[in-house]
Amino acid sequence: MQPKRRWFWFGGILAALALLQCSRGVEVGEKAPNFVLKDLKGDTVSLEDLRGKVVFLHFWATWCPPCLVELPGLVRFVNGLDRKRVALLAACVDKEGPAKIRDFLRSWGEDAPVYLDPGGSLARRFGTFRFPETYILDREGKVCWKVIGAADWKMKKWARILHTCVEGSVTDKRGMDAGS
Repeated sequence: MQPKRRWFWFGGILAALALLQCSRGVEVGEKAPNFVLKDLKGDTVSLEDLRGKVVFLHFWATWCPPCLVELPGLVRFVNGLDRKRVALLAACVDKEGPAKIRDFLRSWGEDAPVYLDPGGSLARRFGTFRFPETYILDREGKVCWKVIGAADWKMKKWARILHTCVEGSVTDKRGMDAGS
């Protein structure tokens, strides 16, 4: 093989490996990357702003039927907790913008802390490609639990999991399918 071709293939392989590493996402036990999200009014929040709180980072979409079923239960669950210690960031990946999201929230009849992740760029940084998906971050910003799929937030196990996240100990590095 000619030297120029070898360098071309070598560069291609390195680029592919770098892409695989970047697409790996954030695993349970790892520190979440800092990010900034805008809400429907245009106000911003960053993960750094929420240090000291357990953060539910929930990726969802208005075109996702399981998301629409799950979100009200998650909002009620988090609203029943001490808001000084817990925050919910419901990051909507819709590309259409805030008008469609506002319409959904009006039809639902409840207020939710919805933030915009148009096109899912933050979701991809976390390795999320299926919706809904929820990351529970401890007070230091580490992922202490990951929920794949729609969950029933009325189940008592979530209080135990939340307690684990508040205490800052990660005991299970597998994450969890919502049905588990």
